[in-house]
Parts: sequence; C-alpha cells; structure tokens
Amino acid sequence: MRLSFSLLSFELGLRISLDKCQGDPYKTLPLPILYKTGMSLNADNLYIARASDLPESKQDGFEGCLVSSGEPPPLYKSCGNYFAIMDLQLALEDIYNQIREVFQKFDDWDMKMQDICERSGTIQEILDVSSPVFDNQLILTDENSKVLAGSYEGQNNVNGKYVDILMSNMTPKDLNAIANQLTPTIRAMKFDKYMDGGRSFTILVKDILDSKNNTIAYLAIRPNNRPTGDHDHWMLNQLAVYIKKVFPGISRHSDHTLKDVLDSLSKGGKADEIKIKHLYASCDFQMGNRFRCLVIARPPSIFENSYLWQRFHVIVPNAIGAVYESNFVILINETKSLWDKSLLRTWIKSWLGEFDEPIGISDRFEKLTNLKEYYLEASVAFSYAKKEHDLIMKFDDCRLDYALTHCSGDLSVKRLYPLGFRRLLEFNRSSSIDYLNTLRIWLDEGMNDNRTAQRLFIHRNSFIYRRDRMLEVLNMDIKDPEVRFLLSLCLRLSKH
Repeated sequence: MRLSFSLLSFELGLRISLDKCQGDPYKTLPLPILYKTGMSLNADNLYIARASDLPESKQDGFEGCLVSSGEPPPLYKSCGNYFAIMDLQLALEDIYNQIREVFQKFDDWDMKMQDICERSGTIQEILDVSSPVFDNQLILTDENSKVLAGSYEGQNNVNGKYVDILMSNMTPKDLNAIANQLTPTIRAMKFDKYMDGGRSFTILVKDILDSKNNTIAYLAIRPNNRPTGDHDHWMLNQLAVYIKKVFPGISRHSDHTLKDVLDSLSKGGKADEIKIKHLYASCDFQMGNRFRCLVIARPPSIFENSYLWQRFHVIVPNAIGAVYESNFVILINETKSLWDKSLLRTWIKSWLGEFDEPIGISDRFEKLTNLKEYYLEASVAFSYAKKEHDLIMKFDDCRLDYALTHCSGDLSVKRLYPLGFRRLLEFNRSSSIDYLNTLRIWLDEGMNDNRTAQRLFIHRNSFIYRRDRMLEVLNMDIKDPEVRFLLSLCLRLSKH
C-alpha cells in the first residue's frame, strides 16, 4: 500500500521526535526496500541519510535523518524535495525499522479492508477496522442526517456515549447543514468549542457519491485525542473508496440475488449454487448460525430514493433484502444480529423513518435451499399482522390459526364436522347451558370429572348429569383418541 508523505511523517513523529518536515502532503511513497550503502540506506524511491551526510547549508543545526522521495540526488547537490529531519540519536537501521513498521501497519489495514469488501461485509466493520488506525472517531451519516454507522477504538458507538458527548451543542444534522455549505469535497470545519474545555478542533467531512455524483452519505472524522492534519485528508480519501465499494455493492446483490433465488425455488427448480453461496456470505453466515425470513410492507419511498437500498445493509447488519411480490423481503442472520421485536422496529425506523407497517417473520432455519418455505411462512405471518396495527407477527404466533383456516381446503369448514358434533351444535343453540364450552374444558382436563366441575364452578353431580346428556347427543365413541382429536379440532374450528 502506498502512503502519503504527510502520513509517513506523522507516523514517524509518533515514534521519533520530528523537528522539520517538508514536502507535498499527497505525494505517495512505495514500500521501502532499503539496503546499506556506506553511511546511507537507499531504495528506488526512498532515501534516508544521516544529517552529517548533508551539505552544510542543508543541515540547519539538526542531528537527525533525511527522508527523500524520488530519485535520490547527489548528496553534495541537494537534499531532495521531500524530507523529514529528526533530532534523535537512533541508528540508521532503527529508523529504517520504524519506517517498515509504519508501512506494515497500513498494509495490514489495507488487507483487512479488502477482505471486508470481497466478502460483502458491512460498513460498520469497515469503520471498526479503521477507527484505531485513524485514532479518531469515525461517523457515517446519510444525506438526511441519520447516523448510519460509527466507531471509536474499534467499537460501534452509533448509540454510545462518544457520539453524544462529542459536542454538547452539535448534532449530526447541524454537522451536515454546515457541510452542505462548504467546498471542496473534503471539508475542514473548525469549531470554537469542544465540550466545555474551550479547545478548538477540526472535523473533516468527505462526500460519498453514487454513480451519478449524487451525495448518498457523509463520512466524518471527529477528533478525540488529537487534531486532524494533512495525513487525515489522505486517509479519508482511502476510507471513502472502500466505503463506496460496499455501499452500492450490497444493494446490487440484494436487488437481484435474493429475488433470483426466490424465483427459482418458487418455480420448483434449484437455485444457482453461486447465488446461494453469495447469500450465505452476504449475511456472514457460519456453521451453527440461523436465518429468519421477514416480509415487510413495501415502502413507496424505496423506489424514489436509491440510497435506501444502500442504507439498508448499514442499518441492518448481516442481512440483505429485495422487493419481491409487492413487498420487501429480508433475509437476516438472526444469530449474529441478536435482534428482538423492539430492536427490529428500531432498525426499520432508522432505515425508513417513521414506519409502523406490519412485519411477518418466519421460523428459524439454516439451509437456504428451504428459503421458499420460510418465505411463505413469513408471508403468512405478514397477512395476519396486517389485521392489527403496528404489529410484528412471527409465524409461530399464527401457526394454528393458519392451519385451522386452510385445513378444509376448498370445502366449507362445516363439512369437517361429524354428524354427532353437528347435533351438539343444534342442541347447544336451544339450551341455556353452553355444552360446547363444557366439552372443550372436559377434553382439556383429560376427561377428569372433578377438575372439570371445578373449572365450571358447578357441583360434581351437576357436571355428571350435564356430561351424560352431552355424550347422549354426540353418540360417538369418546374413548377413541381419534374421535377426541376430531372433536377438539371441531371445537377450535367453530371458535375460529
């Protein structure tokens, strides 16, 4: 990974006392592969020398070293265009090792970022990997001032104290309002107050643009322990490139891959193995994890604002989504998301704003080859959730209702009632006693006369009379388990 000259100088300054630095802050340097030549270390594009090697006019009284970018000029003619002179007593080899450590640090960062992009990881992961390297807080907001992701010291702080205490009088909306009025793309904003300490500081803001150069997000560095500098500009550019790779990438996969898999399975075919593997990877699935499928009422704004697709994967980590059959379908790695109903509603509102439409949720599952069945479960739950306002319905909550509704097929439910149960229905209509409720409680209590009488708040002898009258009307073999099951089913159907 190539580093900017200012970044190398900054990192060296953290390790060695830096007294003088000169050079283009955006000049990039290659990895130094140095070898010893007399009193100097030399490479194709990086040159280090002792201060004593410099012409007297260039020494300026410093005891240190020279870092020169470009073809090393003869020492007696020039000290080069990019240099850092340090007041130190380190051996040249020690300086070389420090430079190697700097390059290794950022090379490791680059490798981690590439891995996240290749496996379609989340933007939160990118920020968590980057915030220790930046040594500052990182915040990503959308163009509507919603915080999408944030990190400090490698940990998510979107809802944590770091964002809240950053400035007592500054909100993400205020930040973006100021950012919109500034140019160029990388903006430096200086505020006069940091908390109540009276320290001034700078926030750098970088636009994340879509393919049409529309702003879809703002990336900000918020200083915590130190002010920002030229090297932060360079790092901000690098970070924005990685975020942009993930931002639209997930939306493309969500829009097509999940829909294609559902289409293939719904038609009775087999889904493409590569697409199945991609779904696993997009949800960061590992052995032992479990999925859930969710169906949500399709928000009209999802077509009006393309950024909503891109924002979805940031707000709901380890999940992908697609519009399918007039609704929005989500595949979520429940194990890694650790969601519950309240958190799910918070996620959806963070994604779409005020949104209280119904949501249907399938059972847990592991194999995506069974995705069609769990999509149907979520659809069923969604259809029941629509009957009540602002309700999140799991399939397990409506499983029995669904079974009862569909168990008769194209027949009327009454066609499932045996003759004896129909007689009891007619008898019950003309009686002052609720024989259907009596039968239900008696079966629930395992045909125990004493417990049934207690639940009905009547004397045991009164219940025995009622029971015998009921069995006479039914005229069915109540000792047969199948008869008892059929009667229990009929009781549920009649109530349903």
